[in-house]
Amino acid sequence: MRCRLAEIQNTIFVETGRKVLWEGPNGVRTPEPTEREFSVPGMFLAGGLPYLFTRQLLLIPTGKGVYRDGYGRKVFAYKERFPCFDSHDYKHEKRYYHWAYLTHWNRLICVYFEDGDRCAEVTVDVDEVPGDHFEAMVKAGLVDADGYLRL
Repeated sequence: MRCRLAEIQNTIFVETGRKVLWEGPNGVRTPEPTEREFSVPGMFLAGGLPYLFTRQLLLIPTGKGVYRDGYGRKVFAYKERFPCFDSHDYKHEKRYYHWAYLTHWNRLICVYFEDGDRCAEVTVDVDEVPGDHFEAMVKAGLVDADGYLRL
């Protein structure tokens, strides 16, 4: 099966997110996401394998937000800075929100965590990719012209 990130058809709002569809010889499968929260540091599962620390997901940088995890799997990372409201915040705020995407058994998995937080949220079988994450995936060369994800 191949993962396609399809445009969301919406006539009321401008949507930039993408719907995840798994296409194969037997048709199209729509994801059914499940979420689970884990304490970190501590063991959590992502893509069927255990991690002790979130940094194991982003162990070896290969460029443009793409990494290899501790098991050698390709992971796409997207990060966003904590909100800053004035020059003092911009000078001193060093924390980020993080999303790490990988695929396993025809499922797109997303691990979300924040710097300084003690939990990680793992979503198995992601059904939608936010627009800014999608645009970063395209810039990293992970999405082809037809919208298929190569992760």
